[in-house]
Amino acid sequence: MKNFINKLTAPLGIIQIIAKYEPMYLFWSLPQIILNAVLPLLYVYAPKLIIGKLTDGSPYKDVICVILVYCGILLILNIANKYLSGKSEFSADRFTKKLRFEIGKTVMRLDIGDMESASQRNIVGMANNAKNLTDTLAITQQMISNIITVIGLAAMAASLDIVFFFAIAIVLCFKSFFTYIRYAYDKKMREPRQKNQLVGEYLEGLAYFNHGAEKEIRVNNLQEWFLGKVKGYRRDMLEWQYHDFRMYALFDCIMAILTAAESFLVLYLLSDKYMEGLISIADFTMYFSAVITITAALSSFAEQIGQYNKQLLNVWDYKKLMRLAGSHCITSNIPAGVPESVEIIFDDVSFAYPGCEKYTLAHINLTIKDREKLVVVGLNGAGKTTLIKLLCKFYRPSSGKITCNGTDIWDIPNNEY
Repeated sequence: MKNFINKLTAPLGIIQIIAKYEPMYLFWSLPQIILNAVLPLLYVYAPKLIIGKLTDGSPYKDVICVILVYCGILLILNIANKYLSGKSEFSADRFTKKLRFEIGKTVMRLDIGDMESASQRNIVGMANNAKNLTDTLAITQQMISNIITVIGLAAMAASLDIVFFFAIAIVLCFKSFFTYIRYAYDKKMREPRQKNQLVGEYLEGLAYFNHGAEKEIRVNNLQEWFLGKVKGYRRDMLEWQYHDFRMYALFDCIMAILTAAESFLVLYLLSDKYMEGLISIADFTMYFSAVITITAALSSFAEQIGQYNKQLLNVWDYKKLMRLAGSHCITSNIPAGVPESVEIIFDDVSFAYPGCEKYTLAHINLTIKDREKLVVVGLNGAGKTTLIKLLCKFYRPSSGKITCNGTDIWDIPNNEY
């Protein structure tokens, strides 16, 4: 129930984020809801008027008048829609750049320990998809437009036959079921894809941008080993892509079969009513267009629900990143200024790297007096660099604390420290 409520209220959170960084996007995009809902109604109803005029013997000038009015309204609405679309796309692009910049600033505030953790890197990588929040709101707009369109078309078709609604409902249930399966599949594959992408980015960085790695690979004759890693990454990537292709192709084939079956049923029922003289050819055209458009709108709505759920994952990943960054915010009001003398104390400090059970440093007690000079020596892996990283606040101690003049260094703002 809580998850369902979060999904319903998510658009409000998205609107707040967009309003914070690019409020003009809302100004240009929201009127499109009405336009996108009205246009399908116009496409369905106008042909009935034109065909009706042609078949009931109306004067030629009356037919031309209806056509001109229809084309004029259509032209005005389409121009307005194109104008609003262009403006909203421009605003969406600006929003994307602003949010990416904000995500970059947030990532820069994270501890090095967080950035070196594979799970946290996944959060950062997936949160970067939040730059597409405007896509989530656009999907919400399309869903609202489709609901308005369906209500209007249903009112047109309501006087014909309840069988049509049963046919539409059955097809929609099947389509919704397969749409949910597709969403569940995308959700399941999201994290493995991200992990594979991180591997690819790491290997690419070694191959093209890390000159030290180039030397290491050649000096130690690791070319075949490195190529094996690259081939393994590409093999996994191609397997994901091929698997996605098969799954999506299967879903698309099932949807096409259901749509074809529904079209056959609707045409058969309408033809039967026309042969019985219950509807005119103009009614036949309108009802068929209405039912097919309702089906398309509902099918699109079902697909948009899947896309909406998929986009919500981006929103939640963005919020995870914000919570991760917020958990390390320093709110202490330590006075500014450098003290005349400084004493740093390691008080029973222990530290283990994320994902490691073994402590690199265990129960370290050390006092560094003001202006004292120390030399830290030890074997490789003894923890010399880790000790300095803890002192520089690159990592938090697993236990114990480090104080500066009696204050925990993690309570001191970085600029002051």
